[in-house]
Amino acid sequence: MRRWLIILLVAAVFTVTGHSAGAVLEPGRLIPEVSCLDDPTHSYALYLPSTYDPDRTWPVIFAFSPFGNGTIPVKLLAGAAERYGYIIVGSNNSRNGQWEPIIEAQDTLWRDVTTRFPADLRRCYATGFSGGARSALWFALDHPQSIVGVIQCGAVFPRPREVPTDGSLALFGLVGDADLNLTEHLEAEQLLKGTRVDHWQEIYSGWHQWPTGQYYLEAVEFMELAAMNRGLIAKDRVFIERLAEERFASAAALERTGRPLLALHKYRQTARSFAGQAAGKKARQAARELARQKETRKLKRLQAGYLEEVAMIKEWLDEKTFSRALERLRRRAGGDGPFAAHARQALHLTSVRLTEMAMKLADQGELEQAEAFCLIGIVAYPENPYAAFHAARYSARLGKAAEAVQFLAAAARRNFDRLDLVQNDPDLERIRSHPGYHEIEQAIGRNRDRGAHPIRYYYLSPTVQGGVYASGSPGEGFEVVHGQIRHPTRG
Repeated sequence: MRRWLIILLVAAVFTVTGHSAGAVLEPGRLIPEVSCLDDPTHSYALYLPSTYDPDRTWPVIFAFSPFGNGTIPVKLLAGAAERYGYIIVGSNNSRNGQWEPIIEAQDTLWRDVTTRFPADLRRCYATGFSGGARSALWFALDHPQSIVGVIQCGAVFPRPREVPTDGSLALFGLVGDADLNLTEHLEAEQLLKGTRVDHWQEIYSGWHQWPTGQYYLEAVEFMELAAMNRGLIAKDRVFIERLAEERFASAAALERTGRPLLALHKYRQTARSFAGQAAGKKARQAARELARQKETRKLKRLQAGYLEEVAMIKEWLDEKTFSRALERLRRRAGGDGPFAAHARQALHLTSVRLTEMAMKLADQGELEQAEAFCLIGIVAYPENPYAAFHAARYSARLGKAAEAVQFLAAAARRNFDRLDLVQNDPDLERIRSHPGYHEIEQAIGRNRDRGAHPIRYYYLSPTVQGGVYASGSPGEGFEVVHGQIRHPTRG
C-alpha cells in the first residue's frame, strides 16, 4: 500500500508531463509563471484546459504582451481555451523594444512549450496586443510550418516584415474604433481583400486596449473555421451555421443600438466569410440596405475626415502636416459631433505616444528634443499630466529650473498623484530648492491621498534610467468600465 501511495504522489507531480518537475501544472487553472527548463530567467503564463490529456496533441496559442505581462492574454483567452480545447501560453519576457531580445524570448518560449507539452505542430497560433501584436506576426513568420493563424489586437505590421498574402496564415484583427492604429487595421483589410487569406477585421467601440474575452472567443472560433477550410480539422456544418447566425445577430444588434458603421462593417465581414450560409446572404442584403441610408452615408463622410486626421497624426509626415492635423483634431474634439469623443481619445493617445517618444529620446541623451516632444504632447492633450511631469524632468536636466517648476505645477493641477516618482526622481533633485517646489510636492501628495487619479488612465512605462516612470499609456493591466479606464487594484 505504501509503495502505491508513493507512486500516486510522484504521478501527481508529473500530472501534465514528465518534464514539469518542481511544479504541478494543474489543468483548468491559470498559472502566472512557469519557468523555462533550459533558461529559468524566461517564463510564461499558462492555461491548460480542464480536459487536458498528455496522451493527445493540442493546438497552442502563443501570446505576447507589449510589456511582458503574459497573464493578461492568457486570462482573456482562458474561456475560449476551455470551450475549444487549446493550450494558452503568454510570454513574460517578450516586450516592446529592440527585436533581438524579443526574438530570444520567443525562441526560448517555443522550445520550452513544444518540448514540455504535446503541441499539435500543425495547429499553432499567435496573438498579442499593440507591440505584442507585431511580435505575434513576426513569431508566426518564423514558424511557417506550425503557426497557421494570428490574432492581432491594436496593431498589424511588424516592420520591416510584411503581412503575408499567400494564404499561409489566417488573420483576425481586433481594434477599437477610437484606436490610433485603426488606420493600419483598415489598411491591412484592403491589402487582404481579394486574396486567398482567411481574414476578419473586428472593429468594436473602444480605444487602444486589450479586447474582451468575448471578442477573443470570436477570434478563436474564426480560427476553428479557418482550420476547417484548410482541412486541418473536420468540417462541422452545425458549427459553421451557428457562427454565421451569431455574427449576423451581432451586426443586427449594433444596428439596433445606433452604431451603423460598426454594424455595416460586421455585416460585410459576415457576408464575405459565410457566403454559402443563409446568414451570410442575409448579411449581404442588410449591408446594402444600411449603406444606402442617408445617415450612414453622412457618418461615413465624417469618419473619412476623422481617419485622415488620425493618419496624418500617426505617420508624422512632416511638421506642417502634423500641426494641421493636430489643429483639425482639436477643433473636432471641441465640438459635439459624432466623432468628437473619438477625436478626444485620439488626442489623448497622441499625447501619450509623444511622451513615450520623449522618454526614448531622453534615454538617448537628446534632452532638447525630448522636452519639445513633451511640449507638443501638452498642446495635444493638456489633461495629460505625464507629459508635463516629463517636461519638468527634462527642463530640470537642461538647467531651466523655473520652467521645470512650472511644468511640475501643471502636472499637479491635472491630478498627478505619483508622489513616489517625484520624490525619488534624480532629475528633479536639481530644482528641490527652487521657490515653490515644496508646495507643488505637497499638492501632488494631496492628490495621492484623496485618490485624485489623472484623467482616464494610469500606467507604468518601461524602465528609464534605472527607475520606473509613468508615461500614461492605456490598455496594459487595465479594465474598461463604462468607457473609462481604471487600475484594477485602485478603482
